[in-house]
Amino acid sequence: MEQPGLSKHKQSTSGRGKSYKHPIPKRAAILDFLRDAGRPLQAQVIMKGFDLAGQAMRTLLTEQLRKMVRAGQIIENRRGEYCLLEKLELITGTVSGHQDGFGFLVRDDGGEDIYLSAREMRAIFHGDRIVVRPAGLDRRGRQEGQLVEVLERGVNEIAGQFIRERGIGVVIPDNPKIAHRILVAKGEAGSAKHGQIVVVKILDFPTHLEQATGKIVRVIGAPGEKGIATDIAIHAHGIPTDWPHAVRQQAKMLGREVSAGATRNRVDLRDINLVTIDGADARDFDDAVFCEPAGNGYRLLVAIADVAHYVEIGTPLDQQAIRRGTSVYFPDRVVPMLPEVLSNG
Repeated sequence: MEQPGLSKHKQSTSGRGKSYKHPIPKRAAILDFLRDAGRPLQAQVIMKGFDLAGQAMRTLLTEQLRKMVRAGQIIENRRGEYCLLEKLELITGTVSGHQDGFGFLVRDDGGEDIYLSAREMRAIFHGDRIVVRPAGLDRRGRQEGQLVEVLERGVNEIAGQFIRERGIGVVIPDNPKIAHRILVAKGEAGSAKHGQIVVVKILDFPTHLEQATGKIVRVIGAPGEKGIATDIAIHAHGIPTDWPHAVRQQAKMLGREVSAGATRNRVDLRDINLVTIDGADARDFDDAVFCEPAGNGYRLLVAIADVAHYVEIGTPLDQQAIRRGTSVYFPDRVVPMLPEVLSNG
């Protein structure tokens, strides 16, 4: 029997009329279904609405719904029901913390930032994606938000200084935007000593009533040691340094020599004495120039690295490059956007 107020949705890409090529409804169809329902629905009800059955289908649908929750399209309430944010007048965005304990929600829709009091910030970290409910204006006239749900945590590991006082271990984050103190139980400190800079993995995220707890997974060193500032910055800003297995495998297939296929339909200029405007110790040459007299003037060649030839859309290399965005330069090292075979070739 159909649920009151609901009609069966045929499996179509729009949620109406035609058969799906894929057994799980697309996000747009689920959004249409929830709009038509006009109320929060459990996954089981959504399954019936799309004529889905079986544990396998339930697993796939639940995964789709959770992706939509993380994307801020819908929210799961405490009863396990899914509902539209637009119906609840909720706002999604990313937390920007302040060293004094308060913060702001940088809205996904580009609207004016929403003030988050120190009390609301107790349960969230800088970088978290969250849902808030507008809660009036603060004493300065700023729109204030009340935390409804954490969609996605922005950090799982934090770099900071390990302090032990009266048998209690605490990590003080190096990032000033994270005003929390991470409690470290006696058995979770590893080999860390008082005053050292460490990386702590979050075991329990904070709530409005309890502080975050963590386990020390790496000792970076003592304050002031050579290179430690770089290590701290890498961890504090979540800069990825390891290459996933799929990226390493793809890079390995490229080799260090230009293949015959790569020279097809190209003019080979490797015999020309191209010059790069880089320091003597530079290794990531991405452009070069050559100039010679030609008649009454000069002939200038500008050679640009053809990254797109090697980094094809949708490949592991492409996905990792999107995640990193750019190479990051420090005084003592570089964290490259692409593996060494491409960035330092």
